[in-house]
Amino acid sequence: MKKDIYTLAKKAFVDTTDPHNFIVFDSNVLTLERLLSFYNDDFKIVLVQGEPGTGKTMLLKKFLLEKGKEKDLYGFFQPFFTLGEFKKNFMKKVLGVSSFDQISSRLRFTRPKTIVIDEAQILQPQILEMIRVLSDSRKFRFILAFHNSGSNEALLFKKHFRSRILGIVDVEPPNRNEFNIYIQKKLLNAGLLEFSKDFSLKKSNYIYKFVKGNLREANKFLYTLFDIMEFFDKTRPTFVKRGTIEKKFLEMAAIHLGYL
Repeated sequence: MKKDIYTLAKKAFVDTTDPHNFIVFDSNVLTLERLLSFYNDDFKIVLVQGEPGTGKTMLLKKFLLEKGKEKDLYGFFQPFFTLGEFKKNFMKKVLGVSSFDQISSRLRFTRPKTIVIDEAQILQPQILEMIRVLSDSRKFRFILAFHNSGSNEALLFKKHFRSRILGIVDVEPPNRNEFNIYIQKKLLNAGLLEFSKDFSLKKSNYIYKFVKGNLREANKFLYTLFDIMEFFDKTRPTFVKRGTIEKKFLEMAAIHLGYL
């Protein structure tokens, strides 16, 4: 275990969207519940918005995992850059056909199919128009997730889809207490109880002031932190207190990443 402790810690913070690694804290549970409630309602389009790094993709994949037994639920997480690309993937994955000539024979279902699309902010107007037409058919309904980066993306979607939007799910960054829980649970899930117990609110707040709750940046910071600690554990073991995260290493990580 002595040789693996820092490797395990680094692995815990490799950025991932695997829903089995979803870390639960109050705000993301409420957000997931809101999305699930919309799913159980009658809708054409639901929007999911949040700043980059707040965990939108992980949330959507957790939602798909929660509803895994549903046969009429489909997720697209690779961006579509052209209308042709969208049509090809949509027909193949959702309808199981390769051309529009075959579509009519596959539209005899009564329960609408739910389509989850990530990175919707990059969709071309032609694709958005096709989504509008498909949603109006009542055969398909869409959950569209996008970065709310201050460019009024929500207003653009509202303008395009107008009355078709049932609601908007806001994915907020964790607050300071939730951020601390996030780090502790990540370490605990990796079997690193000592590190988890040692990661006080004061220590996580030090990171929070740099990353502002951005989980992607937090993972990068924490990976760097344990990488630095691993280096000193191998080269100057007396410089490191095992199972303890000292402020000097937090500062080194901040310097390495350009925060200081």
